Amino acid sequence: MTFRYSSKRPRRKKTTVYLDEPALRSLKQLARSRGVSEALILRDAVSEYTAHAGRGLRRRPPKSLGFASGPGDLSERTDELLAAGFGLAHADR
Repeated sequence: MTFRYSSKRPRRKKTTVYLDEPALRSLKQLARSRGVSEALILRDAVSEYTAHAGRGLRRRPPKSLGFASGPGDLSERTDELLAAGFGLAHADR
């Protein structure tokens, strides 16, 4: 069986990464133990990190929906807030 490299393989750009000594030793040891290059480990690590980095962040709902900011108990306190003059500062707009 013959393997051919696909022409659709993403092109790579050379970059420089500065690591402290313990991280570099760990990288070299891991690459050696797996029988792969340090570059492959770094590419995989960056791909994995960037794929999952934004998942923990919740996107805020648009402010136009009315619940993106402010106290969360407004509907429970309407009488109290209206009696205290809630919104009067913006009444002349």
